[in-house]
Amino acid sequence: MLRQLAVEMERSAPDLILLGGDLLDLPWGHAGLVNWAQQMAGLCPLAAVPGNHDSWAGLKRVKRSLQALHWLDEAPLVLPSGLRLCGRAEQGATAQSILVGHQPTGVKAASRAGFPVMLSGHLHGCQWIWFEWNGRDYPGAWFFAYHGASFQVGPTRLLVSRGVSDTLPLRIACPRDYLWLELS
Repeated sequence: MLRQLAVEMERSAPDLILLGGDLLDLPWGHAGLVNWAQQMAGLCPLAAVPGNHDSWAGLKRVKRSLQALHWLDEAPLVLPSGLRLCGRAEQGATAQSILVGHQPTGVKAASRAGFPVMLSGHLHGCQWIWFEWNGRDYPGAWFFAYHGASFQVGPTRLLVSRGVSDTLPLRIACPRDYLWLELS
């Protein structure tokens, strides 16, 4: 999977790669992740927020070995354009801020803080899609409020990736995807 993603990123030549957490599902994938991050760091800057799987696999080790990443949960990243990328709602919102979070439920805090946009790492709770209806993916939407691609919560537009992992949780009719944003 990382090889496919590397090829796509090299072809696309992004200005920045944001990683929405769950970088590591299982501890034995660590070396491959480190090699991929080093390869991508030669292409463009990398920023990330940790996910629950990273904690299970050893977050301290992940952060220590991925020094090429700017960890948004530790400090916002301000781009030359003035766009401010934050990893926690408590870091404060401005009109030019985007909250990058792991779980879509973080949109409630993003909305209260006034973030205009939140990007979420992946659907949380169900990587199985039986059907889509009114912008929501089922059966996950029966259990999780933000189980779909896009939601408006107060002043905040939430964009949710279906994620790219293919280990845990198992995918059923839930194609891997990532968010591609062009900002002006």
